Amino acid sequence: MSYRCKIAALFVTMFVGAMGLTGCGGAISGPAPQFDLPIVNSPERASLQRHAGKDIVVLDFWATWCYPCVQAMPVIASVAEQYRGRGVVVYAVNQAESADEVSAFIGKHGLGKMTVAMDANQTVAQAYGVRGIPTTVVIDKQGIIRNVHVGYSTNLGAELRGELDSLLAEP
Repeated sequence: MSYRCKIAALFVTMFVGAMGLTGCGGAISGPAPQFDLPIVNSPERASLQRHAGKDIVVLDFWATWCYPCVQAMPVIASVAEQYRGRGVVVYAVNQAESADEVSAFIGKHGLGKMTVAMDANQTVAQAYGVRGIPTTVVIDKQGIIRNVHVGYSTNLGAELRGELDSLLAEP
């Protein structure tokens, strides 16, 4: 993607992301759409069905060129690490970039433990009604979307931890 395109996309993302923060983001609620995506640098795949009935799933839709996404990524990585092995699975769902770009970004930012799913055609983002990135979606063990965060805020980590703790406490 050219520099001009990245700048234009950044402005569109910031504008649309701000709309999401005011309640106009359009992300869906109710049953989460199924997905099956390749994971960067892995033969495994990211799939909602794989976690049905046993794990809470967090999807973080992002791109390397998106400044708010870059700000959010260490927070998402910290939450992923804190809840790993506790019935919570976090997928950073990259939007339409190459595996090489994503791998380089992960290495540069020390995010090697993140599980990054590749939404090359943005079909999963479309299914989830994502209109701005970053968008973070919390799905309970029954496959129901419980929370959606559009944009980045300094409270994101605390909000996600509170939501995950509440969901983990449910029977």
